[in-house]
Amino acid sequence: MEEKDYEIVGLLLSGFSFKQIQLGRDVWQTAEVGGVSLEELKDYIQTKIDKDIAGRQEMLEMAAKQKEEVEKLLPRCPECGSAFYVRSITIPEGPGNLYGYKSHWFCSSCIYEEYSVDEFPELTERIKKILVG
Repeated sequence: MEEKDYEIVGLLLSGFSFKQIQLGRDVWQTAEVGGVSLEELKDYIQTKIDKDIAGRQEMLEMAAKQKEEVEKLLPRCPECGSAFYVRSITIPEGPGNLYGYKSHWFCSSCIYEEYSVDEFPELTERIKKILVG
């Protein structure tokens, strides 16, 4: 290969790390030994990519459905009507938690929030059932 050809190849591969280039070479050599053509290798890789993308899309759709189901269980924000989320407050009553709050309710749409001395174990259990299945 001429010097100019090496420059072109180097430019084409410049976006890859040395390890990635070595891995690509190893994959190609293994395919060659196994009698797999470049076209078959490309098809195989594309199929794997397509399946991975489809799997990720399926996971995103499942997560969106779960979020929708969880939001149905949540109370509504008194200001805007969106889902009212809750966080547990684990700091015991004292200098860091003067009023002994146990939960923080907040709206991610309109930033309304309120604190409560009540716990929410029954809501947590219902949400866990949705997420676990």
